[in-house]
Amino acid sequence: MANFMPGPQRIIEVGYFEMLRCLLLETNNRAGHIVLREEWSTHSPQGGWWANNNPHTIVLHHFVGAPAQGQSLEQFMRNQESGHINRGMQAIGYHWAIAADGTIIQGRPENVLGEHTSGHNIGSIGISFIGNFENPGDMPTQAALDSAAWLIRDIQNRHAITAVYAHSQMSGHVGRGDFASNPTMLNWIGGF
Repeated sequence: MANFMPGPQRIIEVGYFEMLRCLLLETNNRAGHIVLREEWSTHSPQGGWWANNNPHTIVLHHFVGAPAQGQSLEQFMRNQESGHINRGMQAIGYHWAIAADGTIIQGRPENVLGEHTSGHNIGSIGISFIGNFENPGDMPTQAALDSAAWLIRDIQNRHAITAVYAHSQMSGHVGRGDFASNPTMLNWIGGF
């Protein structure tokens, strides 16, 4: 697989998200703000990113935890990334994370292979809500749902994606960070 190297495509991607941040601020969009990977991660994948992800599917997950009392969102993301690396991943497995306050955090570039849904990482973009939503009726905050809906629609428009699934709908098994036991969340996902 080809390694991801900084170049025109990455410059365009960063420029696109910088433009989105300005647009969100100008319009007071409820989608919150975007934090790029460079703003929270100090890790560079050894050997470079695995490139050539041509996305056609979005897969939604949730972290099993949330930031501890007094822990910054950036530190939480660094801790999650360390856990993913310790499990043999290049970096954090998700392309995006959504915080309770609506902040959208870039995990890895969309044009690189994710590590979030075994057997379905090629051609998919992984988005994870920060928090535990395994139990029936447990839902992310309205700010997180608004940001996720905005991000999903933005990704759908940029990549002509119509397929949006929960992790268990793609993997066929229930595991940590899944919505299989939460029909309310599965119904929300089904709205895309």
